[in-house]
Amino acid sequence: MLSKSGYTKHNLDHLILELRLKSLFSLSKGGKSTTQVGISFDEERVAVAIANHDTNPPTIKKILTLPSEKTLKATLQKAMKKARVTDAEAVFALKVHETKFHKIQKPNIPAEERENSLLFLMKDRLSQTVDNSLVACVDYPEGSRHDDQLMVFEASKPRIAALVDAADSADIKLSAIDVAELLYGDLIFSEEDMHKGVGFLIEHDTGVHLLLYRDHSLYLIRRLQDISDLVGCLPLTGNENAADSLLLEVQRTLDYYDSLMGQPMPAMLYMIPSMIDLSPLAEHLDSSLTPSVTLLDINRMFDLPEALDYATQHDAVVAVAASLRRVHS
Repeated sequence: MLSKSGYTKHNLDHLILELRLKSLFSLSKGGKSTTQVGISFDEERVAVAIANHDTNPPTIKKILTLPSEKTLKATLQKAMKKARVTDAEAVFALKVHETKFHKIQKPNIPAEERENSLLFLMKDRLSQTVDNSLVACVDYPEGSRHDDQLMVFEASKPRIAALVDAADSADIKLSAIDVAELLYGDLIFSEEDMHKGVGFLIEHDTGVHLLLYRDHSLYLIRRLQDISDLVGCLPLTGNENAADSLLLEVQRTLDYYDSLMGQPMPAMLYMIPSMIDLSPLAEHLDSSLTPSVTLLDINRMFDLPEALDYATQHDAVVAVAASLRRVHS
């Protein structure tokens, strides 16, 4: 069957850009537009961020969030009209709950044949049927002591196809569909911090994850055990045990990163905004961990003309990261 965008079922399986450092379910190698739009979705809202890549570092021109419409097409048309964007490339970001991460032993087959083989090799681990799944792999960075393993991201093929068709119907110039875990690192412009390492504490529908990057490479994804959300870990009177449980899980992850991956302690850990102020929790972690811990503040990072509240930052942060997306050599 041919989609409206011209992608057959066969080549929809190969919406995979050459996997240098980033970019998964991609449609092109990108164009020359200096404006990039990042778009993310959930069941209730769509977030749009517009970045100007004609500056160094890029600047954020606009961020908005809107209630979702009944269809993806209607949602996108309304969002793009509201954003007043023309002649820009768009990156759709799949949030953490829209994909499934697998860590697998690297198969003993040529790298160029992996994508075609992974679906069959992983058929018993997929959350959907083989026909309804897309997978893409990323090598662990050199020197991570994980040379024999792969990061594999699984996504829903019907969801990818729906996004492609909705973009086409809404006249959106879609350059890539990427996963949130590979995008967060593009929020950080400091090469010094990136060389030392940065981390992101993220809460979402399936729990709390800690992501660790170094030199713009994703090194580690770990779901923190028995931590359902960050708000529930705020160090309030009577809730000290929850805050300390989070602290212990973060420290365990950092110990793994150090001892089993041979990496130096990160310079910074950023806590992604939630629906309410998490600053007290960031301060609690900062007082006990070696890396500095701070609440990521989009207003301060990008000097926005109109300040966003915590709830809007929470909804928009993945779209902002997508608007800043770059493919690293």
